[in-house]
Amino acid sequence: MKVDQYAPQIKILTTLGQYLQYQVDHQQASDEINEESRYVKKLNIEHKDFLVEPFDKGPAATIEDAIEELPANFEGIEIGSTTVHDFLKIDMNFAFRRATFHAEKRNNEKNVEERYKWATEIANSDVDFLRNCIFINESGFHVNLKRTGAWGPKGKTPVIEVENSYAVSHTILGAISIYGVIHTS
Repeated sequence: MKVDQYAPQIKILTTLGQYLQYQVDHQQASDEINEESRYVKKLNIEHKDFLVEPFDKGPAATIEDAIEELPANFEGIEIGSTTVHDFLKIDMNFAFRRATFHAEKRNNEKNVEERYKWATEIANSDVDFLRNCIFINESGFHVNLKRTGAWGPKGKTPVIEVENSYAVSHTILGAISIYGVIHTS
């Protein structure tokens, strides 16, 4: 017995033409079903513009902060953390990365001017800083207990400004020269 004799009885597709017609019919039926049950996103461009601001101001903002802010500014919106997380990650192209902490005083004009002044004085003097200069550095411990991760655009490291990034009571003082570490305390 041949397959062609039993194929119509058990609805097996025997030719390429039958198979292609089946695919076309099945795709049309599938499209009709999908149109009826398609998921509508809760967050759109308006929400995107709104969410950019808090995460630009403070990268340490959390998803919970966004969940609290959105209903306060948009009426009738109820969203969960997964929705906001997916929206940040996929639609806004944000990533949760390890943040760097910068002291507020780090880049103010006074400190930048003092650093520039010191560097020009050393450059104009006859001191050979590669041979007879000792660099003394004070290293402190981070006292602000903040989250080490933050949201930011992909490809950029989030920077969090903190009041004071060094503790006064726990410091390590080291003197370094061309010959290595001279002294630590």
